[in-house]
Amino acid sequence: MALLNDLSVELLSIIFECVYDSSSRIPPPRTSTAAKPLDATAPEMPEWSERNFRHPALFPYNISSVCMLWHDIVIRPPQYWRRIIFDVANDPTPFLDAFSWSSYLPIDVFVFSSANNANEDPVTKAHENSRVGSIVSRLQPEIIRCRTIIFDVTYASSLPSPPSYSHGTLRCSRAETRLPRG
Repeated sequence: MALLNDLSVELLSIIFECVYDSSSRIPPPRTSTAAKPLDATAPEMPEWSERNFRHPALFPYNISSVCMLWHDIVIRPPQYWRRIIFDVANDPTPFLDAFSWSSYLPIDVFVFSSANNANEDPVTKAHENSRVGSIVSRLQPEIIRCRTIIFDVTYASSLPSPPSYSHGTLRCSRAETRLPRG
């Protein structure tokens, strides 16, 4: 009986493409309006079947985390990395290069914390601040490619300062404590 890692890189790539196809779809063509003309050169953004960006099994993160071979395969197609997600409860380092993996394509960026900290813990706050800071430093050169940037973190002090984003509008909701999720 063959194991998954016994499959060729080419076959694994085809399987991963099928997973990508099942997790996203390109929306139907939009029609132009007088207020917002279409840019015919802009690539279409996929709509994701899993809309909860906090889901722990999102493509391509689920596949990339299995083993180094799968990681090395899944980082190659830039379209897989149009949705860049960081959970700052975990070390973001393994996915900081996702900005370059997405090549020139437009991206949606989500930064959140799955940590459930009702009490302010200075170590946790420092970790979150540091992790968000490392993400923001990698994000800033790519800001012009961003369609969406969402920060949903535990501590307001972790949020980047709006003046550092000069390519559009940044809307933030600040709260020092997190309400329990239902």
